[in-house]
Amino acid sequence: MLKKFIVLSLTFVIAVTARAGATETGVKVAVYIESYNANVLTAEITAAKFGTAIEKAAEAANIPVVYSQSGSETSIYSVNGIKNNYFKKGDGWHGYALRDGLIVGAENYMNSELSEGDIIVLYYGKPGDTNLVSGVDSYFSSGLINFDVYSARDGEAEKTPVGDAKIYLKSPNGSNRILFTDEHGKACARPDTFGVYEYFISDRKTTSFPEVVSPETFYYYHGLENDQAATRAEALAFLAWRFGLSPGGGAKFSDLDAAHKYYDDIQTAYANDLVAGYDDGTFRPDEKISLTQFAIFLSRADKTIPK
Repeated sequence: MLKKFIVLSLTFVIAVTARAGATETGVKVAVYIESYNANVLTAEITAAKFGTAIEKAAEAANIPVVYSQSGSETSIYSVNGIKNNYFKKGDGWHGYALRDGLIVGAENYMNSELSEGDIIVLYYGKPGDTNLVSGVDSYFSSGLINFDVYSARDGEAEKTPVGDAKIYLKSPNGSNRILFTDEHGKACARPDTFGVYEYFISDRKTTSFPEVVSPETFYYYHGLENDQAATRAEALAFLAWRFGLSPGGGAKFSDLDAAHKYYDDIQTAYANDLVAGYDDGTFRPDEKISLTQFAIFLSRADKTIPK
C-alpha cells in the first residue's frame, strides 16, 4: 500500500495511508509525471481534479509523493524522492493540463477541474515557462512536411512559438528522424515515401521541462494531407509539387498574406497560370475545392508539361 505523506510548514511529516478502493469518479485523462531527466510515470486515470489524478496514478505505480500544505493550499513537495530545488535552485514540481491545444490550470493546478481527454502533466522545472509545448500544426507545402510548434495558454489571444522543440518523425517505411524547431517554432522534413507518418513532440533539447509525447499521425499522399476533403490551397500545393512547377510570384489577392502556410504554392500556381482568383479580388485559399475546380486546375497544370 502506497503511503501518502503531507508536509506541514515543512517542519514535520505526518504519514497518512491512502484510502483503499476509493470510488473512481470523474473523467478519463492521460497522466504524465516528468522529472528533470526522465519520464517517471505515464498512465490513464479517471478523476475529477488534477490532484486526485496524480494521487491515483502514483498510488497505482507505487511511486511516493510528498505534499506540502500551506493554509488551504496543497502543492507537491517531492516525487519519488526528488524534492523542490533538488536539481537546480528555483526549480520545483509544477503542473498544467493540455486541453484542445491550450495550457490550462497552471496557476492552481492541484485543484483544477478536469475535462474528458485532458493530458495532465506534473513536471520538475521552472513555473510558468512559456516553452511548454501545447500544440503543433503539421502541413505539406513546397514539397516538405512542415511543423509549427507552439505554446498557448488559456486566456491568451496569440500562440507563442517554441524553439528547440524536438520532433520524432517516423516514416511509413519504418525509418526515424529527429528534427529541432528554429526560433520561430518551425521545422520541416522531406517525405521519403507516401503513407502515414507518425510523430511526437518533446518540448526541449534540454531535460528540465516536461516531455509531452502525445502521438500524432500525418497522412501524406502526393502532397494531400490526411484522408479528407482538400482546400483550394492544398490542391495547388499538390499540383505545384506533382508537376514540378517553377516557383514564381505576383499574386495579390486581398485574402492572402505571406503568413498563409500555402502562400508560396499559390504564388507558384499563379505564376504558372493555374489560377486567377475571383472577380472580387479574393482567392479563398481555405475554401473546400469542388471536383470541377480541381479539374480546371489540373487541365491548366497539364499544359505546363512540354509536349
